[in-house]
Amino acid sequence: MKRSPLYELTQRLGAVFGPYDGWQLPRRFQSLAQEYDALRQGTVLTDRSHVGRLRLTGKDALDLLHRLSTNDLLSLEPGRARGTVLTTGKGRIVDVVTVVRMPEHLLLLTSPGQQGRVAQWLDTYTFLEECAVQDIGQEMALLSLVGPGAEEALARAAGPASVLPRAGEARGVTLGAAEAVVVRTDPLGLSGYDLLAPWEQAVAVWQALAAPGTANALPAGLEALETARIENGVGRYGREYGEAVNPLEGGLRRLISFTKGCYTGQEVVARLNTYDKVQRKLVGVVLENKLRIAAGKRPRLLVDGQEVGYLTSWARPPRRQRWLALGYLRRAHAKVRAQVQVEADGVSFPARVASLPFRR
Repeated sequence: MKRSPLYELTQRLGAVFGPYDGWQLPRRFQSLAQEYDALRQGTVLTDRSHVGRLRLTGKDALDLLHRLSTNDLLSLEPGRARGTVLTTGKGRIVDVVTVVRMPEHLLLLTSPGQQGRVAQWLDTYTFLEECAVQDIGQEMALLSLVGPGAEEALARAAGPASVLPRAGEARGVTLGAAEAVVVRTDPLGLSGYDLLAPWEQAVAVWQALAAPGTANALPAGLEALETARIENGVGRYGREYGEAVNPLEGGLRRLISFTKGCYTGQEVVARLNTYDKVQRKLVGVVLENKLRIAAGKRPRLLVDGQEVGYLTSWARPPRRQRWLALGYLRRAHAKVRAQVQVEADGVSFPARVASLPFRR
């Protein structure tokens, strides 16, 4: 297990650690309820070093990404960030990534643990292009500042002279004695920022953001963020996204340009859209019972005894009686408030379809 430069600091703060995509990262510092409340009502600071970080250099890097993914990247100006989907020739999801255009290179934020696979995918399609890919996951740490108070907290830590990035922007920001590239990504469907700091300055960035009386962000683990992810209907690779799913099924239409021209998988995605051939969609499901699932098992969704879908992620937010889940359902049954049965480990119980996000 890899450890981020924040490991010793977060350990002293009482972090309970867990394995996350090859990294040992905080699961929680306090109770899930406390961290969840801070995430919903204030600001939390978390170590998300399992998110992949790639640096792309070379004059053809942007054009290559443009030709391999769903969104229009050629119009991306320096200092801007944009999400896009890398797709196979069959229009299936390789990964959902964020492209950040810096003055002299590109930063590519991949799904947790997917940086090696994405780098290999790019290499497969690089022939005569001038494009080099470098994994900087152990050169640049990644912290996230999330919650409705994130902008105010960052402004206090950076000082009145600083200009903060707006949605879809990236800026260099001084925090105490450290420098960080701050990207307004609104991770997990919540207001917030991803901060990339040199490995040796990560602790100083954390301390500037958690300092009492200034930013005062509450340290939080990844359990609270996972609960919020599900509640906000945000998919993740390995659960909702993967090569069994296309971007339209996964609710990623906002990351698709239908006017940019050709890219890998474009013909399939365009045909599905033009002829309305998407057969299933990502939905929310409210569960009436606690979900007990054996490792490796996938709960099925049934209507009149017939399988019509399956669940991918689930959680019970603090102080809620019902569990919330994400899953895929055939379009004919994907209607809000429609009744379905969940079958898990031979036991079935009622559930209903809900719109996403659960909390509006």
